[in-house]
Amino acid sequence: MPVTGTIGLLLIAKKKGIIIEVKPILDQFLSQGKRISPILYQEILGMAEES
Repeated sequence: MPVTGTIGLLLIAKKKGIIIEVKPILDQFLSQGKRISPILYQEILGMAEES
């Protein structure tokens, strides 16, 4: 069984229509002190078709 992290789960939830946007959740992670590189942040938004 493959392991999926938090960001992967967000992308799956968006694809399935469970959440509308990934960006506000990522921004909340960042405001809580989680670290995501700017490059990865942009890649995630691209995969979520939010860039």
